[in-house]
Amino acid sequence: DLSKLTLIFPSKRASIFFTASLVESGFKNAWLPRVITLNEFVERLYPGKIVDNLTLISELYLLVKQLKIKDIESFEKFYPLGRVLLSDFNRVDAYRINAGDFYKNLKEIEEIERWSFNSDKLSERQKDFNDFWISQGKIYTEFQEVLLEKKLAYPGMASRYISENTERFFKKLTGQAFLFAGFNALSKTEQLIIDALDKWTDMYYMPDIDLFFVENDREAGYFYRKLNKKYSWPGLREIPDK
Repeated sequence: DLSKLTLIFPSKRASIFFTASLVESGFKNAWLPRVITLNEFVERLYPGKIVDNLTLISELYLLVKQLKIKDIESFEKFYPLGRVLLSDFNRVDAYRINAGDFYKNLKEIEEIERWSFNSDKLSERQKDFNDFWISQGKIYTEFQEVLLEKKLAYPGMASRYISENTERFFKKLTGQAFLFAGFNALSKTEQLIIDALDKWTDMYYMPDIDLFFVENDREAGYFYRKLNKKYSWPGLREIPDK
């Protein structure tokens, strides 16, 4: 029953093209399955709002100015730094990295390199720049608090929250069917979300891989082989041989 099926794709482009192809195949007068991206699926469940990068970087800018970590003159000059920071935060959450330990280690490494006898003397501008990156851990923690208070999030933050509360969100989905198609490399949170759906719902996983890339330890099959060793999702091992 396609009306009870949700197809989840890795990108909006893939979901749009699939829907168009399905209609062209003769499903014009039938109930179509729900077709969404994984980010959209997470956004529907998250008890807040996933906002665009410009909004997030604006919040980061206000926070950094408030913390007085670095003399940021204008939003235009901060924007490139903000993009990098936001990308790093998104990756930390998507892979469920312990942010406290991670940024503590980065800070210690930077301090060792700064005071190494082999290091060249840094200019004041270089020191300011390094001070800013050493403070990433503090910025991350404060930024999380700001976003939680305003009920805002970036994709990695939202997916981490869902992956840490899967029973709360997925138990109510019992009886529904989900098909994941076109995925290859998955972040830690994506793996946990799919694995939880396999537990609570009728889930099927169609990986974007071919047998040619899996055999003989070819590099292109690296991520699939990791998934294959760790999970037993329906469909995971049914890969084509073209």
